[in-house]
Amino acid sequence: SGFLIGQTLHSPVIFKQMMAPFMSKTASQTLVENRAKILDLGSAIEATTDLDVKADLQERWVKLVADNSNILQAEIDRVDDISDVDKNTLIDYDASKIDILNKINKIALDNSLSREQQEAQVKDLQEEFHNIENQRTTLIEEIKVEQDIGTAIKTAKDVSTIKDVKV
Repeated sequence: SGFLIGQTLHSPVIFKQMMAPFMSKTASQTLVENRAKILDLGSAIEATTDLDVKADLQERWVKLVADNSNILQAEIDRVDDISDVDKNTLIDYDASKIDILNKINKIALDNSLSREQQEAQVKDLQEEFHNIENQRTTLIEEIKVEQDIGTAIKTAKDVSTIKDVKV
């Protein structure tokens, strides 16, 4: 799964759709923030003529691109370790969220509903969306904790083997 998702990196739209169910909120936010900084730095690099300033900006740009690459790779690697049951649950959450967004758009275009009816229905759907997002975030965090514990145990065993200590 992770390998297949990683292969879509060259097609950003496909990659985003495939990775969306599994991406942690923290990683998503960091990627978005870094992307905004990368775009700003790119503009600043193009605008400056001072070579020292340009070199400093380019160095910061390269670091942010590398940070984003590392975040993406870590998220892709985690997908391989997610159980099939959890993968299906996360995909179902994502599909439910898309369905809710489609319903909200449909309500906004429905001229047969009063403004108050539209607002009430949208509010209910937004609450449902928020609940699903909370469930998704909780599951992803649980998965990450399990994976981190597994990594820590493996590392401890590797270290204990090297030092001849029992874990």
